[in-house]
Amino acid sequence: MLAVILMGLCLSLGYMFFSAGMRTGIHPVTASILANVEPVMNPLWAFLFLGERLGVVSLLGVTLVLVSLSVYNIMKSKQAVRV
Repeated sequence: MLAVILMGLCLSLGYMFFSAGMRTGIHPVTASILANVEPVMNPLWAFLFLGERLGVVSLLGVTLVLVSLSVYNIMKSKQAVRV
């Protein structure tokens, strides 16, 4: 029961901080990029702290998110240089 309460607390605090960050003026694209890092970090934390093995699907997902973020940042930096 305690685990369910703690899980609910962690989830609600995460969304609350995300919403508070959006209200303080963080650009929505930046906020969505940070939100996309969560699926990358979850398998890493499970591997480091729980000893879980990373499956092929997890590694493919992590790779996809990291490549997408890299491409976005490269495109954004090229746009900034042109302007």
